[in-house]
Amino acid sequence: MGAVYVDSGFSLLAVWKAFGRLFPIMDEVARKNPRSPVARLMERFPESTEFKKLETTARGKANVKVLVTVDPHDPDSVLSFRGLGSRQKNAKDAAARCAIRALTKAGRF
Repeated sequence: MGAVYVDSGFSLLAVWKAFGRLFPIMDEVARKNPRSPVARLMERFPESTEFKKLETTARGKANVKVLVTVDPHDPDSVLSFRGLGSRQKNAKDAAARCAIRALTKAGRF
């Protein structure tokens, strides 16, 4: 992208044209503003979402458990999901994605 900018005589219009051809859905992605699964889960259940780091697996993968309390007045509404990943952040995202998928299927998200 820097080379296009310099070669075009520092024209931002030329850079946007070149980049627009490489990434045609750029405007759509910018409008949607994709959110991380952890942020989406924390926004929906801010006080009842808890992430716990579990032990590392034998292969060195991070292991994270997420507990989501759907209804604070119902002790049976605590749902548990697990995520694995090469790093703790990836495992946390995987656990949050599992929780969102299950809660959406159940009509609670």
